[in-house]
Amino acid sequence: MAKPQKSDLDKYISGIYNYCDRWCERCSMTEKCYLYAEDQKRIQVHLKKGEDPYDMDIVIKDIEENFKNTFKMIRDFAEEEGIDLDDLSDVEYKEPVPEKHPVFQLAHRYFMMANKYLKKIRDTIQEFGIDLSKKIQIFPSTIEHVDRLKEVGNCYEVILWYHTLISAKVYRALCSTRFGDDENKDELDEVDIYDSDGSAKVAYISIIKSLAALRDLHTWFEEIDNKELQDETLSLLVVVDKLRRMVDSVFPGHKDFKRPGFDD
Repeated sequence: MAKPQKSDLDKYISGIYNYCDRWCERCSMTEKCYLYAEDQKRIQVHLKKGEDPYDMDIVIKDIEENFKNTFKMIRDFAEEEGIDLDDLSDVEYKEPVPEKHPVFQLAHRYFMMANKYLKKIRDTIQEFGIDLSKKIQIFPSTIEHVDRLKEVGNCYEVILWYHTLISAKVYRALCSTRFGDDENKDELDEVDIYDSDGSAKVAYISIIKSLAALRDLHTWFEEIDNKELQDETLSLLVVVDKLRRMVDSVFPGHKDFKRPGFDD
């Protein structure tokens, strides 16, 4: 991948992809995203070669190539600035340990609970003749209450997408604050704080969307008289709402964070 020229980058919003939810299919800002544009180019290159761009071996090779290009750009920049990357001062930092923080532990607990819950939802929806491996927009119109089932299918997709993202973004937010490295915690700079707040904001938005989806599913399980899944949904709602309050408390700066492109 060649180094992009400034003129090529002018049409994109700088850093818009750093604090998004990576759900490109549902994003209205893809035309402003450099990362999305590059990925579309990658896909087209492989399709022209008759290759599957989503094959895991091909994806891994592409990632390796991106890392090589990134390291080269870093070294080129360091050389321009007169920085010797092989002769940096030996500053020791402890590895952050976000796994020990209660907010991450709760986020991970939600991930584990949601993972089991999603299978039960999938089985329940499929009892109505719905194939969730297909897009919810093309549910057969012959199915009774198709509009309601589309809403339910959408809730399923929302929980499926965000249940992994929430814990990942909470983890990153804690890493940026160097949780567990008490000796160097006072050395946090603006970049650390900015990234922590931005990551926490993505987690918070994901939590809010998950809460809305869970509430709708709870109503649906009441409609179809499924007491077991009603109770499980309620348990998840309690955990997610507690997580919402914890993210608010641990990362108060997320409330004022402006995500490039989304909150401008």
